[in-house]
Amino acid sequence: MARGVRAVFKDAEIVEIPVADGGDGLIDSLRESQGGTLVFSTVRGPLGERRRAAYLWNAAKKLAVIEMARASGLALVPAGKRRPLEATSRGTGDLMRDAVRRGARTLIVGMGGTASSDGGAGMARALGARLLDAEGRELPDGAAALARLARVDARAVRALLAGVKVTALSDVTNPLLGPRGSAAVFGPQKGASPAQVRLIEACLAVWARALNRDLGVAVAAVPGAGAAGGLGAGLLAFARAELVPGSDWILAKTGALKALRRSDLVLTAEGRLDRTSLYGKAPVELARAAKRAGVPCAAIAGQADVASLRSLRAAGIGRIVSFSDAGAKSTEDSMKNARKWAYKAAMMAVS
Repeated sequence: MARGVRAVFKDAEIVEIPVADGGDGLIDSLRESQGGTLVFSTVRGPLGERRRAAYLWNAAKKLAVIEMARASGLALVPAGKRRPLEATSRGTGDLMRDAVRRGARTLIVGMGGTASSDGGAGMARALGARLLDAEGRELPDGAAALARLARVDARAVRALLAGVKVTALSDVTNPLLGPRGSAAVFGPQKGASPAQVRLIEACLAVWARALNRDLGVAVAAVPGAGAAGGLGAGLLAFARAELVPGSDWILAKTGALKALRRSDLVLTAEGRLDRTSLYGKAPVELARAAKRAGVPCAAIAGQADVASLRSLRAAGIGRIVSFSDAGAKSTEDSMKNARKWAYKAAMMAVS
């Protein structure tokens, strides 16, 4: 994108700042401002497979930055193998446990880009929670199993996380349940059919009631609780996490808001701009910040949903250039040659 701008304005001063919203790319956006090094741990992936995942560790600050997408991400599961009813968030809990045992007193957990819809149940189990059916048996992983949940035992989790501050960065503001909830809005992105969306919604409702009854935490309607397949709800209930809008938090930490004050134009981008982008995603939140600062904003998108263009423009995105506008022939072409089309789209955006 920067090369595309320079192709039009050779003497432009360009400030390149990687931003994220709690989903994919969180660690890359925070490495400079938070410091630390990457450490690796063996975790259980979205389908229970063993895999290696990294988190950012700052020993001096006793701080760990955990990007859920690296352990439980949708990108880790090929399109033909996605199983939204069985996928688990265990890997995220594995990273949290490893960081705490390493000595972390502060955990920053980025929520977004997940393959699971289990409300953070897998994460909680990795930290020691017991999820039991009516006969006292442990439930299997996945959202569907929550239909049989009778009791939650969080004592081991509370002991593990005693004295640990958890900040959860939400990439969306959606609640756990309802028409704007986790299942309804994001279930289809994880491969759920309409019938599966309804089942996940019912199972998450059972989960919410159990967390309220057994842990004394009401999660159903909290903004951001529906993030990452409901991981926000799980972190609220088990880790007493502070849920914050990831975009705003990261924009401030990376210096993007400062850079706005001396900018003539903001250029941002998203793989797909659509209605879900309006629920707290980084590109739209950056555009809103630019609008408040009186700075025009243009966006590049692999794909742009025509039905959402009016709302996106109202949020502050004055111009949208998609990869197809720049010449991409297909989704496959867009993804295979993303660097090329981002370059060409950026040229168009500033011309």
